[in-house]
Amino acid sequence: MLKFSKIWIFILLGLISVRCSVSPSEVKPVVVAPVTGFGSANFSKYVAIGNSLTAGYADGGLYNTGISNSYPSMLALQFRGVGGGAFVQPFFSTAGADGDEYRRQVGIPSATNTPRLYNTASCPSFKSSIIAVDGATNRLEEWSGANGGAINNLGIPGIRVSDLKNPNYGVSNPTGSYNKYFERLLPGATGQSYLDYATAKTSDATFVSFWLGNNDVLGYATAGAPDQTPQTMAMGQWLTDLPTFTSNYNDMFNAIATGTKKGIVGTIPKVTTIPYFYVVTHRLLMNGLRSAGLDTNTFKIRISTAAGVRVSNESDLYLLAAAAAYRNIGTNGFGISPANPIPDNLVLDASEIAEINQRTDDFNAVITAAATAKDWAIFDANALLSQVASPQGVTSNGITYRSTYLQGGAFSTDGVHLTPAGYAVTANEMLRSINAKYGATIPLLNTSLFSTLRVWETLCQ
Repeated sequence: MLKFSKIWIFILLGLISVRCSVSPSEVKPVVVAPVTGFGSANFSKYVAIGNSLTAGYADGGLYNTGISNSYPSMLALQFRGVGGGAFVQPFFSTAGADGDEYRRQVGIPSATNTPRLYNTASCPSFKSSIIAVDGATNRLEEWSGANGGAINNLGIPGIRVSDLKNPNYGVSNPTGSYNKYFERLLPGATGQSYLDYATAKTSDATFVSFWLGNNDVLGYATAGAPDQTPQTMAMGQWLTDLPTFTSNYNDMFNAIATGTKKGIVGTIPKVTTIPYFYVVTHRLLMNGLRSAGLDTNTFKIRISTAAGVRVSNESDLYLLAAAAAYRNIGTNGFGISPANPIPDNLVLDASEIAEINQRTDDFNAVITAAATAKDWAIFDANALLSQVASPQGVTSNGITYRSTYLQGGAFSTDGVHLTPAGYAVTANEMLRSINAKYGATIPLLNTSLFSTLRVWETLCQ
């Protein structure tokens, strides 16, 4: 038995020596499974084009937590599993992490509790990014990587399609009519439009999300459809005309959607889907009159219009930003006396709503046609947010999200922009469109992991 064992030991040693003497040319390399699931798309360099929704704006401000919960950040995270690369976002520094301030909600809504909303600027711990440069005290801290640095999220809060070709959009001046968010991405830039900037930044991109146009109707609607004046135009409170929108949108989209680059475009949601217009209602104001002991058969809510003073009705939409003004209804006859009605620009009436919705449909036709011509995926934001605004809402990962203010889970405290969970629901809908269009199998986000609203026990934590 001993001799037999020695024989097998020598045989094994011989096999080992032979294996070790194989020439390098005969050694097969280790095969690493390739990244799969991207279909016909390439996510190695993803760049996001858009406005405040793209930037991660929420709670009435742009700040680091909001930026980190932007839908482009979520898309980039999912893209990494199918070959996606790094995604650089223009965060504020630690010293300015609270951005240009935002709202904090203290308390959870209930039948007996109305939560309080505070502006972070009132906190001693507020880490402001607002700086004083060239006499413009509302300038934001410049992003340190803007000059030639890599950047993937090009979201500019407030930008309109009508602004895309404006070479002075990022040139600061003390009047505040410039876009301070554009300034912080291009410190010291002169004569460069967003079209030029975005075209250069996407020249080597392989995948682009392109979601623009919301502000071309939103600014007008949230301002109560004001008359077009130099002041309202400077503030972005006017309704873009269809020829301008068509020309600017197509010129920018075609400049970016070149070569083998693929991407997704987003449509414009109807303003009637956002809670901004449903916090204060005609019924709520009438109940307020009754609570004040006024006979609503005699006293009515009255609104000034170009055609004269009229009585408010259920179809009128009131503005969240004007809530303080509405609290004065009844004082010195305000809002109930024909001689002292609510100004027309504090209410959207049926004709203004119809005008805004029709223009939204017209813009969406332009967006859809552009994407179809380039064979890009389309994210129907209008359909998604209409569903969120419906009584059924949108259910994802066991949670139902609705547009109810402060309680629905989809919209932040400003009533216009989304919560982290709302952005996650949006990102998932985009991923569904991307997967369907390009034959990809990118996994969806677990939306239950994202907060529906940040609530602080006290104001300054």
